[in-house]
Amino acid sequence: MVFAARRTLVGDEVALKVLYPRLLQSPLQRDLFRDEAIASARLSHRNVVTVYDTGLAEQESVAYLAMELLHGQTLKDLLRERAPIPPAELIPIACQVCDGLQAAHRAKIIHRDLKPDNIFLEDLGDGNVRVKLVDFGISAMLDVDRSGERRQRLGTLRYMSPEQCRGQTVDERSDIYALGVVLY
Repeated sequence: MVFAARRTLVGDEVALKVLYPRLLQSPLQRDLFRDEAIASARLSHRNVVTVYDTGLAEQESVAYLAMELLHGQTLKDLLRERAPIPPAELIPIACQVCDGLQAAHRAKIIHRDLKPDNIFLEDLGDGNVRVKLVDFGISAMLDVDRSGERRQRLGTLRYMSPEQCRGQTVDERSDIYALGVVLY
C-alpha cells in the first residue's frame, strides 16, 4: 500500500509504502522488503526513486519505506492512454531508463521486474518528464544476495528474460531484455 504522508520534522510530503501486515508473516516477503530498502538506499540517481527512511517494527507488525513523492504517471498509464507512442517521444524516456539501470548495475543491483508499471514519468511542469525507476522489491544485489535461488522466478512473466523464466542466474542482461520488451 502506498500513501501520501508528511514528515513531521522536515515538513515535506513523502510517499509511504507500507507492507500489508499479513505479508510480514512470510519470511520471503520480509526478506524482499528488507532487501528493497537496502537496494534503494544504495542507489542515489536522478532516475531512481529516492528512499529517505525505512523501518520494520520489532514485533514485525509494521514495515514501511518513506520515499520521494512523485507526481505524474507510470509508463503503463501513458501507454494505456496513447499507445503506440512515437519513437521521437519514446527515445528520451528510454535513455533515462538506461541511465537509471546503469546506476543500479554499477551498484551491483539487478531490478528483475522492469515493466511499464515500474517506470514512473514525473511531470516537471514544463512539458518534460523525468523518468524514475521504482519498486526494487525483488531486486538482486549481486554482491550480497544470499537468497537468489528462491527469487529467480520472481518477476512479471511477460517481461522476464528467458534465463529468469528458467530459474537460472540473472545479471544485468535480464534488465536490458526487459527494457527491450517494454520498448517493443
